[in-house]
Amino acid sequence: MMFNLCPIDWSGIAAIVSFIMVILTAITLNHNRKQLKELKRQWDAQNTPIISCSLEKRSESLILDIHNSSQVPAHKVKVQLENHSTENIFHFDETNQLMAEMSFEIPPFSSKLVPIWITPYIDGDYTGYITVVLDYNGRQESFDLYLKEINLTTWQYTTKELCKRVEGVEDAIKKIK
Repeated sequence: MMFNLCPIDWSGIAAIVSFIMVILTAITLNHNRKQLKELKRQWDAQNTPIISCSLEKRSESLILDIHNSSQVPAHKVKVQLENHSTENIFHFDETNQLMAEMSFEIPPFSSKLVPIWITPYIDGDYTGYITVVLDYNGRQESFDLYLKEINLTTWQYTTKELCKRVEGVEDAIKKIK
């Protein structure tokens, strides 16, 4: 005697399994799309220059340090300065005009130094700020650099300045002999 308790509908089961496979494939594709988007964001972040600037006090003047802190070169960096201070900065308009006519190439982890002709007296009364507008890679960023930094920061000799001073001492010793 043959028992036939419940007939199995194999085509119905195949349809349900196929439907579950379509849902799992859709979930997997969505997850892969999110991963790809994150990889692209990380690649862009890793391969885009990051430019910033700051003021540095040196013995004779203030220096605008335009720094590329990324591992890729920054091409065609345009710089514009705006004086929002009461200081009469020597050759400020000429410096700004020269920078408007050119662009900088800044290698990875390197800087371009631009003199801002203010003698940095630590006891001076500096007010206001200089706005630096950097334009590169289709981005535009502005930085307000306050001149009060002159009163708060110290400076150190660069290797180039030290070599120049040692050469001066060497020349003075030769003249004495």
